[in-house]
Amino acid sequence: RREGGGEGGEGGFNYSGWSPQNESDLLPVVDAKELSPDAFYADFIAKRRPVRIRGTLEEEGWRAAERWDASYLRRHAGDANVKVEQRSSLKESFGKGKTQSMRFGDFVKDMAGGKLYMTSQDTEDGELFASPIRELHERRDFPLRPRIIPGLVPANISLWMGSTSSASSSGLHHDYHDNLYILLEGSKKFTLYSPEYAQAMRTNGAIDCVHPNGMISYVGHETHADGSTEQERRRLEAKAKVLEAERDLQALEDGCECDPSLLEAAEGRLDEALDMELSLEAGQEAEGEEESGKTEPRNFSSLTEEEQGRLKGKCKALEVCIGAGEMLYLPCGWFHNVTSCNSGAPYHLALNYWFYPPDNESGAVKDPYSHRSRAVLWESNEYARGGAVDN
Repeated sequence: RREGGGEGGEGGFNYSGWSPQNESDLLPVVDAKELSPDAFYADFIAKRRPVRIRGTLEEEGWRAAERWDASYLRRHAGDANVKVEQRSSLKESFGKGKTQSMRFGDFVKDMAGGKLYMTSQDTEDGELFASPIRELHERRDFPLRPRIIPGLVPANISLWMGSTSSASSSGLHHDYHDNLYILLEGSKKFTLYSPEYAQAMRTNGAIDCVHPNGMISYVGHETHADGSTEQERRRLEAKAKVLEAERDLQALEDGCECDPSLLEAAEGRLDEALDMELSLEAGQEAEGEEESGKTEPRNFSSLTEEEQGRLKGKCKALEVCIGAGEMLYLPCGWFHNVTSCNSGAPYHLALNYWFYPPDNESGAVKDPYSHRSRAVLWESNEYARGGAVDN
């Protein structure tokens, strides 16, 4: 294996999804109003094909597009504490600046200078979102699981916000999740490269393999095609046993008459399942501690802008611009460089859903995963279990 997309591990480079065949290929464009969940899954998600979507979410419970202006955001989420990146100059790429904490309301007020940028993607383990998305969800401004993608399990819901009159770059990288990106203000230009060309992207990490669905696994951080690790799968199997034991115990307690020995046995099974879950979570925390200290994300490319330019033809890069009121679906593993611009608006603002990528090649829209770990993960989420569920 060589650093940065070498020969790959035992899994090899087995991407089997869609890739552009000619330099003249264009990204497909569809209208949100004409897109059904079944058609979206069959034509794009299952084929691992990016698509630009005119319009935003077409469903009850989607209110962000009409509500989220600066005044509304300050009024309903202004007191939230958020992490903000501050660039040293307008020429510096985002991702290179210093991170600081501040009130979200202060950020909205002060971002006009162009050096501040906010993303809420960093969450505590197991959390679906952080502030200010948490406060905006309390307003019921968006659904947890969009109707257009009913089967995929959300990993994260994030807000992205900044202000710049000149284009600012994200840096070339790929993500580990399928991305539904909803642009509410400003404009974005995406330069896309298929996972087929992962070896040419010179990633900071050494690529172990590219799964058929485009999920990229790295040496020392190997994952299954749905993004789960062996440790996570064992932990979620334990979680499934905890949920099952809790349901059994609740059913016995709800009964009018119950044999005390049955209750005792059910409590014993629950204690055993909880002990197993706690031991596996301790192992996961130890893995997380080993991760600390990493500075260069393994999924980012070390190619210079000049080198990227030379690869555009060879790797059949796709370029797509989206404006306010449009969405982009981008499967995991697709490398992309994003440039943001206000384009006449006072700022650029986007909401995105990250989903665990589907790996069941024979599955339909509501059966996208080959392993039950993703279903267990959603079932155990506090929102899915009724804390603040909306769909």
